Amino acid sequence: MSNISSNNKIFIYCIYFLSPLLSLLIAIKNYKASWSKNVLWLFVAFYGYTFVISNEGMDANRYRDQLILMGQSELSFDNFTSLLYSEETKYVDILQPLISFTVSLFTTDYKILFLVFAIIFGFFYSRNIWYLIRIADFKVKKEYIPLIITFAFIIGFWQINGFRMWTAAHIFFFGTIQYFFEGKSKGLLLAAFSVLVHFSFALPLLVIIVYILFKNRVHLYFVLFVLSFFLTEINLGAVRNVLIDIVPNIFSASIESYTNEDYANRINESLQSNNWYALYYVQALKWVIALCFGIVYIKSIVFIKNHKYLFSLYSFTLLFLTVANVMSLIPSGGRFISVANLFAIAFIISFLHQVPKEHYMRRLQVYMIPALVFYCIVSFRLGLDTIGMVTVLGNPVISIFFENDSALVDLIK
Repeated sequence: MSNISSNNKIFIYCIYFLSPLLSLLIAIKNYKASWSKNVLWLFVAFYGYTFVISNEGMDANRYRDQLILMGQSELSFDNFTSLLYSEETKYVDILQPLISFTVSLFTTDYKILFLVFAIIFGFFYSRNIWYLIRIADFKVKKEYIPLIITFAFIIGFWQINGFRMWTAAHIFFFGTIQYFFEGKSKGLLLAAFSVLVHFSFALPLLVIIVYILFKNRVHLYFVLFVLSFFLTEINLGAVRNVLIDIVPNIFSASIESYTNEDYANRINESLQSNNWYALYYVQALKWVIALCFGIVYIKSIVFIKNHKYLFSLYSFTLLFLTVANVMSLIPSGGRFISVANLFAIAFIISFLHQVPKEHYMRRLQVYMIPALVFYCIVSFRLGLDTIGMVTVLGNPVISIFFENDSALVDLIK
């Protein structure tokens, strides 16, 4: 299987129609082939079509119900556009309602809706993973493997359950990373598009603006980064008032809901009811990244200053991690830590690619692997809530005949 070349695209796509999972494994084995990232893209699309809504608390339920409601109401396009940015519907994110409306013109089958979601999400997801492989010059050494898997699991393909937030995250990363590694200003324009997918990405864009204005003030950013770990409480009311004062009125309702004290209490209660591993797996990755960035600052700041793109990415990521740590004190604000972690892992991989074999970071990484493995196992476990038997054992033809499927986690239990 490892000898499949780029000239055998027809063969790999035939395998895909027999078993998407098998084709994905072959693509991973042949990651240097031009078609490999497209196989991952196709697998994510298949997952979207076979997506399992396993409980009523999932965001997917709202997407499904909204699709049915749109299909039954027979909205015209003019009527739909009038609902955007209205106080009645609270549609402050354009892409997802637009997709739901378009799909509702043809069907109210949520499987088609999630197929479209997965096609869009999967494109950026697959490209971002292969961008990291490209950073390593397509030489995936053993020490890169845990990091690349971690990157793939930070916002895994199963996160289309929260399509708006996590698609915006991958779009933002896709555009921004090109700006840092290739100097492409148009990458920032693409990153700005993330605001249309989820309004909260106005914050990461603000971080980019601050970075562009202040440049690589790495010592200041590092001090702020360290201080952000000691900040344990934030005044929600003050944050709410500041945000409402500076954003358009149409976003006020969303901001109030995210900074509401009752909402904060519900989130805290929900977190406390989680299993221990669901509480600590994010912390495991957080401290691994903090340790790496701290040691780089102490021992290798001169080295990265001699590599312009490394220094710029390091400085920006420090600033972004600082903002994400502060935002984690706000209900749902902790999601920005996942977005910042994408850049942190990208930096660590690019840093390892530049340093010699005997470098201290390579030796240190051995001790980080248990924490990374723990993070990946728990992250994938949470993804099992939406992955069914058809996703694993089925194919595009068989999936058509399965109306309902059980989540793998239920079968395992």
